[in-house]
Amino acid sequence: MPADLFVAFPRLQRLLRLAGGRCAGAGVAGLAVHRLLTAVGVHPDLAAGHGHGELAALCAAGAVDDTDMIEIGAACAGAVPSRADLLGHDLRSPAFPVWASTTA
Repeated sequence: MPADLFVAFPRLQRLLRLAGGRCAGAGVAGLAVHRLLTAVGVHPDLAAGHGHGELAALCAAGAVDDTDMIEIGAACAGAVPSRADLLGHDLRSPAFPVWASTTA
């Protein structure tokens, strides 16, 4: 479980403090696993991910630093509508946020 990594390896807790609850845990956990694996000599030839895992992959590849990953993750989390925002809307439209629901 990723939470156990932060207990077993206190140096990874810096990532939690940096995130401060502003970014999805998946990105921070992915980056923590990457940091742990590289510390023991496992280095990836390729980095990929989905959702916030993409941010961890970008960070692992050196495209962005830890701080930038947290800022981008926080911006993404703020841009995604919540379930409460979606209730009562017709989600069949690809332009959902732009068009209001017209179904009865």
